[in-house]
Amino acid sequence: MATDWDVIVVGAGIEGSATAYELAKAGQRTLLLEQFPLPHSRGSSHGHSRIIRKAYSEDYYARMMVDAYCMWHDLEQQSSTSLIRPTGLLTVCKGRNPIVNSLKNIGSKYRELTAEQMASEYPMLNFPAEYSGVYDYDGGVINADKALAAYQREFVKLGGVIRDEEGVNRIEPGSLVAVHTNKDRYSSKKIVIAAGPWTNKLTEPLGLKLPLKMKCIGVYYWRDDTARGDFSAARGFPAYSEFPPGSPSSAGIYAVPSSEYPRFCKVCLHNGVEIDPDDRDKISDGMKQKYLESISDYVKQHMPGLNPKPSISETCIYTLTPDENFILDAHPDHPNVIIAAGFSGHGFKLAPVVGRILTELAVKPQSLTYDLTPFKISRFAGKIKSNL
Repeated sequence: MATDWDVIVVGAGIEGSATAYELAKAGQRTLLLEQFPLPHSRGSSHGHSRIIRKAYSEDYYARMMVDAYCMWHDLEQQSSTSLIRPTGLLTVCKGRNPIVNSLKNIGSKYRELTAEQMASEYPMLNFPAEYSGVYDYDGGVINADKALAAYQREFVKLGGVIRDEEGVNRIEPGSLVAVHTNKDRYSSKKIVIAAGPWTNKLTEPLGLKLPLKMKCIGVYYWRDDTARGDFSAARGFPAYSEFPPGSPSSAGIYAVPSSEYPRFCKVCLHNGVEIDPDDRDKISDGMKQKYLESISDYVKQHMPGLNPKPSISETCIYTLTPDENFILDAHPDHPNVIIAAGFSGHGFKLAPVVGRILTELAVKPQSLTYDLTPFKISRFAGKIKSNL
């Protein structure tokens, strides 16, 4: 079989696009396949805003974010596009915040605040005395749509090829990988599957079903009813998150200052209804209302200047692993099939580093920059279904 490509990347979301760009930079002949017409809003990478932060309770993510910031800034320079809006990030919780240690370990600038100090500095927020906050000076907001377009544009400049509206029907593993799409057939030395919610539809025929759950997340915009527009970055409102200590990130709330819709603040719950990505609209009104009410109650209690009924609603899909760590690994039986999945609602900001990791796994797997132990498929022993 003739080799058409060095690497084929399946999925042109932010992880696949960042990976394709890094592969092309490394001199690899790379094809990027996308099942939907670009741009689209059917996956996990669309929209105007994503929070960027170094504030992680896990040291390995915090250290990866140090590199991610540098790589985002490199992309801004390379593409002549402003992608990150510095707003700072306020993370709140009951008691002392566990992210303090990791921020300290990486030497990142931060401030700890009591509930009284938060009330003074952020009068638009309301918290009881047992709450505390950590302000991450490096926190901000990424323009998601612009970031995705920048990666794809720079990838093409490096000689990469994007083919959208071309879904993958079948992958044949071997020393050369054959990829059958709805339009053509290709071969490559390596393949990177970065298909988001559709990952298992490609890996199950290869004997591997990963423990992934797909959830439809409601993205809501709430009208700022304050006289001065207090929930804008111009008035000092930062990016914001609350993740209860000891609980998964899916239990948290996050907010983004008014941006895509002036005088409307984005406030969302990191949780949603489990779905099939091809039947994402089959969600009962009762289930939608359940999640909406929980956010509305939070807004009433902690952000009283916002109207308690959202004016605009959109959706996004999360693909979650049981521990909410990513999967960045080779197929256990096919080392030239690389899998990137389970970004669990916090992968966008780390896309530059993910692209570097997947490029190393494809090109020089014996010389890796990062310890990938937290991201190995083998950690799910007993939860993986195999057809082999």
